[in-house]
Amino acid sequence: MWHYGRSIRGYFSVWGNFFWFAYNFFSIPLLLRTLFSPFERLSEEYRKGLDLSALASTLLVNLIMRLVGAAVRGVIIIFGLGALCFVAAAGLLLLIAWILLPFIVFAFFLLGVHGLIEWI
Repeated sequence: MWHYGRSIRGYFSVWGNFFWFAYNFFSIPLLLRTLFSPFERLSEEYRKGLDLSALASTLLVNLIMRLVGAAVRGVIIIFGLGALCFVAAAGLLLLIAWILLPFIVFAFFLLGVHGLIEWI
């Protein structure tokens, strides 16, 4: 009753905590909302007046900082999604192992007894 009842409910609780940690550690929703924000909030402000070279320089620097910010955030989002996939796969694999563990222990016991009998 404990192995297949309360412990599996506890397992899902722990598995949910791992999901929560990975999801919040990588801040995927925040990174998606701010995907095209300037990197490290670095930007250049345009000074008043009509100066086309200063305007072009400001636009270019701001565009580059936004592209760098999008690239860095994109890489972090990909790592975060990879971490979530890893948590899901590892959790499923461990759940299957936990469910089959009594049978695995019994099979190892039988194989050990069989090997011992053959050795004697």
